[in-house]
Amino acid sequence: MMFQRIAILCVVIVTVISCSTKTSTSYSDPEELKTVYVEDFKNVSIDIVFERGHNLHRIHAFHKTPLPELHIFHDKKVYKSLTIKEDQFKVLLAKSIDTAGAFFRKLANKEPSRCRTPFVIKVANSTEKLEVEGCRSSEEGAVFGKLIAEIEYLATINSIH
Repeated sequence: MMFQRIAILCVVIVTVISCSTKTSTSYSDPEELKTVYVEDFKNVSIDIVFERGHNLHRIHAFHKTPLPELHIFHDKKVYKSLTIKEDQFKVLLAKSIDTAGAFFRKLANKEPSRCRTPFVIKVANSTEKLEVEGCRSSEEGAVFGKLIAEIEYLATINSIH
């Protein structure tokens, strides 16, 4: 009798933990989300957080009528805030999902290890959420670095002089 109660309690605990720690959608691969997000891009936000040196960086892009906005933060302070074209936002969205997908596929079966250069990519709309964590110093880190370089270039060419 006591063993059955313990077994039931363990099942309940495991169920609660597995439901509460799920951070991505029911999709098995971020690539499956690309079409969903790009078609509904006006309800999507992109949030990228990473460390560079001793500074915390954040890139936040979202659609706001009439045009999408891109905000770049350095240590929780707005460094750049600008509007971008819808086509540029769609490209940024697709590249963010591609980058998340690269880490999703490579890191899905690896054991977690200590990372000195972590990053998080979050893409969300009103019903779905994709969240991938990675390490910039890993083999796949070049993909993330390329995404950040493209975003910084986009911010540079869209800045008002």
